[in-house]
Amino acid sequence: MNAAHRLDASINELQSECKYQKELGNTKRLTAIEKMVSELLQMKTAEEKRDNKTMNDAKTAETETLGTIKRFLEYAEDAANWNNQPWIINDNVFHTSTKGAIKQNAGYIFWMKAWGWIETHCYEKGEYYMTITDAGWAYAAEHGIEYIEMH
Repeated sequence: MNAAHRLDASINELQSECKYQKELGNTKRLTAIEKMVSELLQMKTAEEKRDNKTMNDAKTAETETLGTIKRFLEYAEDAANWNNQPWIINDNVFHTSTKGAIKQNAGYIFWMKAWGWIETHCYEKGEYYMTITDAGWAYAAEHGIEYIEMH
């Protein structure tokens, strides 16, 4: 039982107690219980928001992971066109200049580096390319993308 469900059980129990105290005419006790119910309802709302945020964070993480994998495999497929050193921006994979898209691609690049699939290099200011590591090529091979030796 999660925290929100436990809070629900407590709220229901206290609401029953409210009815009983109301029947008895015990306004002092009724006021105290109503205050507790109000506080528990606030706690429940906060807990539900936290649970929703956790679920949304998990969905975002899953989307980012799938996006990173998809983008990496696109770079790996295109690598032979760039002597196995594809450009990070303005290549066959990623060629947009909108800020949102650049930020998203930067996130993909971050995770590719963190997972050890690529290394990034600066050619000139603002021009970056990547090399795919052995670990990256091994992962690409699992998806049917083979390293092509360049001469």
